[in-house]
Amino acid sequence: MLTWLLRSSNEELLDASLGALANLISNADARWRLLAAGGVQLLGPAMRSDSEQLYKQAGWIVACLAVDPNLAASLVDDGGLSLLVAYASKDNDGYQEEAAWALANLSSSSTHALPMAEAGALQLLLRLTSSCSANVRMQAVWAVANLAVNEEIKELLGELGAVATLLETLARAATTSEEQSLVQTTRAIANLAVISANRHRMLDHPGGLQQLIELAKSELVSVQEAAARAFVNLSYEADVARAIVQADGIPPITTMLQSPKEQVQQEAIWVVVNLSVLPENESVLTTPEVLTPLVALLETADPAVQEQAAWALGNVSSNATSKVAIINLGALGVLRALNEHRSSPDLQAASNKALVSLCQVLTPQSRRVYVGERGSEPRRHGKGKEGRGKSRSPLGESLGPLGEFLVAAP
Repeated sequence: MLTWLLRSSNEELLDASLGALANLISNADARWRLLAAGGVQLLGPAMRSDSEQLYKQAGWIVACLAVDPNLAASLVDDGGLSLLVAYASKDNDGYQEEAAWALANLSSSSTHALPMAEAGALQLLLRLTSSCSANVRMQAVWAVANLAVNEEIKELLGELGAVATLLETLARAATTSEEQSLVQTTRAIANLAVISANRHRMLDHPGGLQQLIELAKSELVSVQEAAARAFVNLSYEADVARAIVQADGIPPITTMLQSPKEQVQQEAIWVVVNLSVLPENESVLTTPEVLTPLVALLETADPAVQEQAAWALGNVSSNATSKVAIINLGALGVLRALNEHRSSPDLQAASNKALVSLCQVLTPQSRRVYVGERGSEPRRHGKGKEGRGKSRSPLGESLGPLGEFLVAAP
């Protein structure tokens, strides 16, 4: 009956019908029935109306349909994205928040990424990241971070100026200490930095790299983790890696090596591996401040962290001074034990490379204790340049969608 009334041209009757539906929309069965009855098309005229009383109720109904994971795909197929974009374009923080909340939920599924781009959601969400409302900003950057997981969307966002926009959003969130906005904006930047063009956009932005370095110093573990992933993706390219070192990025990255959270350690050590590929970085990576936590990570319980620590030590031990410094920290015995780690060939390869390099400063008899007669040609790892004989971490993957956005709109 209510869906039939939505066809009415009488504004008062239409208003009453929408009001009733808005009250019922919290019920899952009511949402399903509305969508099955062609509700998206029926809500279109109200959504396009000049009457605020009509479009605010229609917009809320569409947003509620969008956040239902069982109905989201059907809503998109029925053209609901254009209604959400129209609702988010209204000059009202409350409506923008509801629409951004819905778009953030839709963005958690990769299948919605391209339809959202085609509907004009990317430009809109980037604009909303500059909203005066903290809630609107948070939900908009959450959606952008999710969308930036998609390879095609990374490029589109970059071309739309997303890097500069997000850095401006990041600066604002830093001054207001908005933890979730900091995390999600940094996460979006990390996802965009998987492709080279966006890495260089970051490098070219005045103060952009320094902003991330400051974030890496945060006491919030969630912020550290997102910043570390951004540095993994940025440091994969040589000129950006050099810029990180020149901007004094080593100290906060070294601090993250000692984080109590394993994921932060993993990300930080990947950054060190990437930086260690460049021979000119060896001097700044073989100070006690870097080597001490690096050698300590050889004894952590996580084989992935142990492996990366071994690759890094192998990369930065090209000269006798570096080798002796690493040996004096007790690395040889631990590496020898890891070299016997039969369940992880990658860990064996990494520890063997480091051992072969370090043992070059030992006497032949001592060398045999650690590497025997084997291992003169350690297995290569990752995407390091073969000619240089150094290993690089895998390019950091995008931080994937976080699922349903749970901050409900009012």
